[in-house]
Amino acid sequence: MAKQINSKDKPNENALERYKKHKCNSNEISEVTKSKDVHFVRDGFAYEDTYTKLKEPKVLFIGKEPHHFTERQSPIICSEDDLKLENFKKWSKVTFYQNLMFYFYAIDSWYSTPQKYTFELSDCNLKTDDDETVSKLIDLFKKIAFINIKKWDTKDSTSREATIKQYAAEYKIPLREQIKAIDPDIIFLCGTDKAFRELFEKQEINLEKDDDQDFNNLSYLDDKYKWFYFVELNNKTRLVINYYHPSFTQRPGWIDVLAVQNILRNAKTYMSKHNNVMNNLNL
Repeated sequence: MAKQINSKDKPNENALERYKKHKCNSNEISEVTKSKDVHFVRDGFAYEDTYTKLKEPKVLFIGKEPHHFTERQSPIICSEDDLKLENFKKWSKVTFYQNLMFYFYAIDSWYSTPQKYTFELSDCNLKTDDDETVSKLIDLFKKIAFINIKKWDTKDSTSREATIKQYAAEYKIPLREQIKAIDPDIIFLCGTDKAFRELFEKQEINLEKDDDQDFNNLSYLDDKYKWFYFVELNNKTRLVINYYHPSFTQRPGWIDVLAVQNILRNAKTYMSKHNNVMNNLNL
């Protein structure tokens, strides 16, 4: 989307620089990142001034890897020019950005109108050039933070789970630093559950709770995965939502709104019964 922003002395930018300069233990990854055809793609805040001033819960989306970006571009960081109505319209037509907006709209509308399903945006055809709809999308987009586990665009046509997990293990320290810098209340995993768990120690993840029937019933996805769980970061509990990548196209957007809000409802139901555990979670 935007051209690369200035690398000021900011925590997110510092984490990105550490990621870029990281000396790899993996010879395989090291050789890939040295290729002239591979680009490092920056990520983080869509619009930092808006994100850092939010009073409602802050959301960080974690994706897999960038595709077909140059080193002077970012899939998420916005310039003032990007946020102009006519320029943003072209991005609002792309499946990745449309679904990302549905995901975030589900969370944003949940907290602006608690426990009510509102479909003002999800009933709109986001492929239209309606100025009012696109203006709302711009306002939503400015509240988002988004990072990829793998920040090198290697021109792969698809993402392999094993590869993304390998990059998470290799870049664990700068990735954790970046998440700390962004400081989200909600971490929204976009098909990156296994890779994300590489970033945390087992004792930091509130996931395996065989003796907690409430948690197992409310968070159940299958025997191995959960729709939500919690992690401890910076001495603070963060809600983790485990969902699909926004490039996944097999559902209409309103289904995502319903699904994400149902995950939030179940998470809040669990938290309401365990205030002693969740008392530092800003939700």
